Formats: sequence, C-alpha cells, structure tokens
Amino acid sequence: MELVSYVARRMLKDVCEIEVPINPAYELAYIQLCRWTDYCSTWRGPELFPNLPCVKQEPDELSYDMMVIYVNYLTRVEDPHSRCTLHGLFSVSLYMMIKYKEHPDMCDLISRDFELLTRRLRGWVDLNGV
Repeated sequence: MELVSYVARRMLKDVCEIEVPINPAYELAYIQLCRWTDYCSTWRGPELFPNLPCVKQEPDELSYDMMVIYVNYLTRVEDPHSRCTLHGLFSVSLYMMIKYKEHPDMCDLISRDFELLTRRLRGWVDLNGV
C-alpha cells in the first residue's frame, strides 16, 4: 500500500474505529498530517467546522458536497501541489469524516474521494520525506 492509500484508510481507523494495519513506514507522515490538523483546529477549526455542509443521507449528496469543498479549496491555493495544500485537503476531509462518524459507509466514501483527489499531488513526495 502506498502512502496516499494508507493515509486515506488510516483516517477511518481514527474516526470510525475501522481496523487498518499500522504501517510504521507511513505512520510518521500520518502523524504529521494529524498534527497540522490539530494546529489548524486551534485557530481555524471553530469557524471552519460549522461552515461545512450538514450530514446528508445519500452518497451522491455527500460526493457532491466533497467535490464543492475540494474545488473551492483548490481554487484558493497558490500551488495545488504544495505540502500545505495536502495538509488542508487532509484536514477538511478529516473534519467531514468526524461529521459523518456515525455513518462509516459515508466516511469510507470521503476516504476514497480524498485518495482519488490527492493521488497525483506532489505534496506527498514532500510529506514522505519527513
């Protein structure tokens, strides 16, 4: 499993307690992403979290919400391939998973969307070199 897939699946373990094997080779990068999210939560979380879309019942509605979130985020960043952009996409995906915590199937959809969107970003190379 490559780093992007590991991180996408690893979020499911933290949020939904879905068992995922821990890969020591990738765990440091995952911890770095979590630390960034924790840091952002102290100064941006209170305003960001309530502004995320409400929980939907249909997967298509969630996929649409995620697309809108990702497009809005990516159109505002200077370099979509930067490590900082990857941190932001991870954080917003994790926040959305927390909103859907009671719906593991929807969290799995968020995980897959995150993986598909970020797979080709060069920020993974920078993050993996941590």
